[in-house]
Amino acid sequence: MQANDLLARAAARHACDMAQRGRMTHAGSRSSGPSQRVKALGYAPTVTAENIAAGPSAWIGFWRNGTPLRAMSRTS
Repeated sequence: MQANDLLARAAARHACDMAQRGRMTHAGSRSSGPSQRVKALGYAPTVTAENIAAGPSAWIGFWRNGTPLRAMSRTS
């Protein structure tokens, strides 16, 4: 697994959009989901998925409990 600038940019924009709207959702104010957002920036995914959590403690709790989010986050 390695960092990708386009994906980081899409995530940051979506995080700001959610904060401005006061909502945590996969749908953005200008997109229906993560696939549409990353494709708009030029990324060509085979499959797109995203995890949304309110702060690092929420994410770590889900990850440690072995939920499907853990498996998704470890897939490269």
